[in-house]
Amino acid sequence: MLKKVLFLAALSLLLAACSDEETTVKKDNDVEGSEKEVVEDEEFSLEVTDEEWLALSNQSKWWEENELTEPEFGQAVIVQFDEDTIPEVVIPYTQAKEEPQGLLIGKYNETEEKWAISQNIPIETNMKIEILNDKITFNNGSELLITQESDDKNKTLATYKYSKTDEQVIAEHRIAVDVDQAIEIDTEGNTISYFVKGEEKQETLEE
Repeated sequence: MLKKVLFLAALSLLLAACSDEETTVKKDNDVEGSEKEVVEDEEFSLEVTDEEWLALSNQSKWWEENELTEPEFGQAVIVQFDEDTIPEVVIPYTQAKEEPQGLLIGKYNETEEKWAISQNIPIETNMKIEILNDKITFNNGSELLITQESDDKNKTLATYKYSKTDEQVIAEHRIAVDVDQAIEIDTEGNTISYFVKGEEKQETLEE
């Protein structure tokens, strides 16, 4: 009888030890799982830079799926037209003679997980379109694109912004400026300076 009691006592102690070990392993697994979730959350929340978005856009070559006539494309630039988390990519283009030049705007489709043309802005001009390096950034995070169209005798300043009313990018300003004078952009004051017939002009841009 005594042997049976001792055996049962030993078995109880063994089961208790196994239970403690299982609890410890479960806690360790829970901690490891929690740490993994935190790491995954941190990786998911990491911001993608403009340079990375541009690289992804360039890899996709989304602008090649167009209906243009013998197009030639300029340098692509990143612009945050609207207030979402993914910026747009803008590429100027020229076409065969007598066809309009313009700007192609590409957008990443999160549902289809690919880049595509979201808008084509044709510009009736034979002048070269150049996207200026500096952009105006508004308080809501959206940006204004500034271009100049020029040849040996003429130059046009143009600005493009997202219109919530039209739900697309529109040309906000088109101003004929002096071809021999530079366009100056103050990104801190959100102003553009230019010359018209020798007279300096300055304009403050708003959302």
